Amino acid sequence: MQQTATSLPELTNLQKAAVVLITLGPEKSAEILSLLDNDQVERIVREIARMDRLSDEAKRKVMEEFKARCEGLRKSDRGGIELAAELVRKALGPQRAAQIMEILKSGSEESDLVSLQKSEVSEIIRLIQDEHPQVIALVLSNLSGQKAASVLAALTEEMRVEVVRRIATSNPVMPSAASRLAKALEHKATSMRSEASDAEGGKPVLIEILKNADRSTERTVLNALSEQDPELAEFLREKLFVFEDLVKLEGKHLQLLIREVENEDLRVALRGAGDDLKEAIFQNMSEGAREALKEELETGQPVRLREVEAAQRKIAGVLRSMAEAGTIIMGDAQEEEYV
Repeated sequence: MQQTATSLPELTNLQKAAVVLITLGPEKSAEILSLLDNDQVERIVREIARMDRLSDEAKRKVMEEFKARCEGLRKSDRGGIELAAELVRKALGPQRAAQIMEILKSGSEESDLVSLQKSEVSEIIRLIQDEHPQVIALVLSNLSGQKAASVLAALTEEMRVEVVRRIATSNPVMPSAASRLAKALEHKATSMRSEASDAEGGKPVLIEILKNADRSTERTVLNALSEQDPELAEFLREKLFVFEDLVKLEGKHLQLLIREVENEDLRVALRGAGDDLKEAIFQNMSEGAREALKEELETGQPVRLREVEAAQRKIAGVLRSMAEAGTIIMGDAQEEEYV
């Protein structure tokens, strides 16, 4: 049964740690999980998954409690970071406190707006879509060319023209102004994450955390949950291996996967794929197979969306089976150390 975080007396230290990790976002939370022992990881992951709703009041009270316990941290710029470290340390033990503190502090010296470069394009779009053109221009100016172009393409034509004009004619922005804007956007992003958790529970947040975790941490979590909570483990496995992950595969691994899937499934699944994924598939096929598939995609009859999604899930299942068997390697698993 899922739990509802409502008032402070009802929250255990472990629940408070879960609240903080959810608020921190997937990237830093994944780094913290990588430093914890297996049993600690399992406990906090299950707590995050069980959380049904995070009220602003509960989060506020969690932070107030630890603000009162930490001398000299009241409203300093790093107060929230220190409090988060204290919370995780209290809930999960002191052994890794120094390392956790370093993770939470990492990136504090970089430009506030440049830190948005680490966010997904979809998150940046949601974050700025209702902002003033000048704000959008400033944000795009601090992103890589490729990421800025992707965000720009998602804007309306009218907004796109206005933003480009402002980028071209804008003067350098004072660091203090950029910092204020970055803090405002971060507050907005936190609220968006909280609303998503309110609507969908802790599982979507947990999925994002694990997607940002290294493969060793992901394996630790899934193996532990397979024994303690098989249903949750299976749910996470299904969500962690999605059709879009094919674009992350090296060519040789993508070729192995293509050989294992049915041609019809691949044809239908690619109906709903992005250009990058289609191109990755085409580059790893023989010339004859590539041309035949392109022709089918261009001239074939329309396919129902549910059929496309079913084909994509089927291929994702093959991907998952091959990854678990070690036949193919995904993501940062290619960079793991060997002994």
